[in-house]
Amino acid sequence: MNTEQKLQKNFIENKNVFQAEAFFLDLSKKMYDQTFIAENPVLNPKISSIHRKKIVGEYSGLIYAIVGFLSKARYRLKGDSDIASELDNNISEERGSRTQGISHQALFSGGVLREKGIALSEMPWGETTLNFLNRIDDVLSKGSRSQVAGVAYALEATAVPELQVIEKIFSKIPSVRTPADLQTGLDTFISMHINDFEPGHRDRLAVALSKYLENNTFDPRAFQQAFQMVLDAMDLWWAQLAKVEA
Repeated sequence: MNTEQKLQKNFIENKNVFQAEAFFLDLSKKMYDQTFIAENPVLNPKISSIHRKKIVGEYSGLIYAIVGFLSKARYRLKGDSDIASELDNNISEERGSRTQGISHQALFSGGVLREKGIALSEMPWGETTLNFLNRIDDVLSKGSRSQVAGVAYALEATAVPELQVIEKIFSKIPSVRTPADLQTGLDTFISMHINDFEPGHRDRLAVALSKYLENNTFDPRAFQQAFQMVLDAMDLWWAQLAKVEA
């Protein structure tokens, strides 16, 4: 079942928000046309293994920042109970509510260290990543509530395609230990996020957001513009990461 089919099924099961289906499907289509998804430059086969490791280190900046971003969005949208509840659930899962108390960030960094020999804690993020994270944080801090909602949804919606890019990068980086040696392999981490955690975060948040868009609590145009801002920022970020040698 592809992304559009999953969204359609989700909205059919939640008939009270069915009118928002076209809006979110349009966002999804636009997202998959973005360069960082359609043809991400970091997947260039000429990029060296050392450079790929550096890209993983820079990507980890978003993994580390996501709970803070969602928490800030939750604070800004605290008056909207359905959205706040869903963001609380997503934050709780990121912190380990379904993974035996181990945060997703810890699972990712631990798996990268054990399987690829990359110590993310020893890899400071470069200016490119800091600029990207600061741009997201700036809208979450200063933007309208409609814009904050658009950014929050964009962060959840882009998680799956970005992880698919990272999965392809991992396939090109030699492993330092065999799968039998691993406590939690990267394949398992990526699979459970692509097939379970992230689609659930995205779709449940879309349902929670829908009624606020339909009753004009949120301005759909401002929401869409903020969503697009995140996509464009990600396009720039990934393009710059492809050029930054380790």
